[in-house]
Amino acid sequence: MEHMDSESDLHPEESTPQFTFVDDEAQIAFGQQLSILRRNREFCDVTLQVGQQEIAGHKCVLAVASPRLFNIFSKDVQPSYEIDNLGIEYESVEALVEYAYTSRLTARAENVKTLFRAAAKFQMDRLVEACGSFLIAHVTVQNCIGVRSIINREYTAKLADRIDSYIQEHFAEVLLTPDFIALPRIQLEVIQKSDQEALQTNEEQLCQMAVDFLKKCIVDGEWTLDVMTEKVHLLFLKDEDNMLHDCVELDEAQDKKLNQETCVQDYKVLSKNKSALQHKPGKPYSRHNSLSRNPIRARQLLFSGNVNGQVSQNDWEYDIKWRIICVMQTAERTHVALAVADRKLIVLSVVQRVAATNGAAGDSHHSLSLDEADISNMIHMRKKSPLAPMMDLRAGFGAACFDNKIVVAGGYNRGECLRAVEIFESLANKWTPAEPMLTPRARFDIAVLNDFVFAVCGSDGTKDLQTAECYSLEKGSWETIAPLTSPRSSAGVCSLEERVICIGGWSGQTVMKNVDAYDPSTDQWLAYNGLQTSRSQAGVDVLDGRIYVVGGTDQWDRLNTVEAYDPRTDAWTFVAPLQTARRGAAVARYNGKLYVIGGSDGSQSLTSVEVYEPRVNRWVPGPSLGVNRANLEAVQLKDYLFVLGGFSGKVFLSSMEVLQDNEWTEFLDCDTLRKM
Repeated sequence: MEHMDSESDLHPEESTPQFTFVDDEAQIAFGQQLSILRRNREFCDVTLQVGQQEIAGHKCVLAVASPRLFNIFSKDVQPSYEIDNLGIEYESVEALVEYAYTSRLTARAENVKTLFRAAAKFQMDRLVEACGSFLIAHVTVQNCIGVRSIINREYTAKLADRIDSYIQEHFAEVLLTPDFIALPRIQLEVIQKSDQEALQTNEEQLCQMAVDFLKKCIVDGEWTLDVMTEKVHLLFLKDEDNMLHDCVELDEAQDKKLNQETCVQDYKVLSKNKSALQHKPGKPYSRHNSLSRNPIRARQLLFSGNVNGQVSQNDWEYDIKWRIICVMQTAERTHVALAVADRKLIVLSVVQRVAATNGAAGDSHHSLSLDEADISNMIHMRKKSPLAPMMDLRAGFGAACFDNKIVVAGGYNRGECLRAVEIFESLANKWTPAEPMLTPRARFDIAVLNDFVFAVCGSDGTKDLQTAECYSLEKGSWETIAPLTSPRSSAGVCSLEERVICIGGWSGQTVMKNVDAYDPSTDQWLAYNGLQTSRSQAGVDVLDGRIYVVGGTDQWDRLNTVEAYDPRTDAWTFVAPLQTARRGAAVARYNGKLYVIGGSDGSQSLTSVEVYEPRVNRWVPGPSLGVNRANLEAVQLKDYLFVLGGFSGKVFLSSMEVLQDNEWTEFLDCDTLRKM
């Protein structure tokens, strides 16, 4: 018999119709019906025992809602589980179980803290985030320390950063609250070798290093946090490992001058007597063999900066158990900080003591004791927040105001040329990384034109560059543009009349007079009339429609001459010279005047500032910087003038200073930061 093909065989391309039905109402009702079954104890296969009370449930539902319960159920199969060891109250567990069934939770505001803790114990992350957001949305000066303590115990980085930002903004008021005053207090003195070293020390980095000292002592089991609150600790910076150590370790071989200090000798005697009473049995008194479990940080970080736990992005700065939240200077060389030590909030009081040349006690005149009366006196202080440092140490870099933010790019530190770009957001007082440049560049500058940032020439560490690139705000990326006619580094860059201007610089063995202008509409560089004097490392900016080129070097000498370019005449003319010849200075227009800041006079990095008054064609002294800086940058953001980075003559810098009330400071009013 001949085989007959079936209909499906004859039409294989035709598929059976598929029916799909989604009952949204049933999905909602499903959880509600399960909750009713639970409350009626129907089909329940597990009981959670909290104290003397029991909560019935279904393992599959609870395991899906809570990874913590999933692990408990998986490891130990039994009908009942005691969860008293989690430290959660019955009411909170009942609320979380009901939430697991219905995905809904309603609670009074005063109960959200306990629900937050319970949700964190059960690892119910979405509920943790919701409770934490509620707490932060209702945070006040009076309750923020309590909220931060809860968030720190059940740590989530995002929530901690949000509450830390609030504390930083209101720190002067938080200092006066009963919760702050009640925190454990660690009192430290750091003995330093000279006034200059103390002056250049960044207080936030000093406090962070103090936290590292606490970590070393506590993690290695030498002391408990409670014991460390019972005395003032005298510390020194050890050159061998670039960390703070207790002065009981100091000996003649390490530093004869410091060891002969009367305060050090007295401290050793007192510490020995106290250690005999307090030290843990079986532990040696010496800390020489105690190794930090943190990465060792370079000494120069002590003289750069970061603040408010927002510092560079190194792992140690964001360790969830050890962290500086906020620092305030309360008197000369005296600082108070809110910190996290072993997941506990503490107050850190730090005084810088300078060693005396005759072996007598140093010049610290400030008591470390921070009682309620001391804190009450701080109410008269202005609320200030230390400016966050850049994420990288930088000199010879580019900086500009772009999209109402400060952008910095490239530069070098310890010989490495950088591609890295970062942006300062004043509202958050922090630096964030941005798209890096295509080419490493140092000894160069950037300019902003419309919605673009232009990076021009420079050096990649092996050769001078003639390339240029631009960053598009719309695209969020860097692109190459037409190269210049010759390579050069240490040129000045600015923008004028819809063009980017590159001025002077160093090319091979030659200091240049060249002035070239980039036209974005044609992607071409055009030659302008050259300078009257060859210059590299000159400062450049535009004031009242004229380009000013200030100082620099002609290869042999530092220059004090200043030239101005008028586009109407296409000519360079000399204006009044500087009072101090300098190269590598920052130049910025501010309040209708031209500021020339820092730089080098050939023998040292400078703190001096000169201000040009164009109406009378003269330079007058301005307020001096707090830190010596050369190859730095200056940027006006809103109504404030900032200086950034540079080289102090000893170390590369990441710190910032701002001109406020005709004085340079590393602090800025919290209210001002919020309004910028």
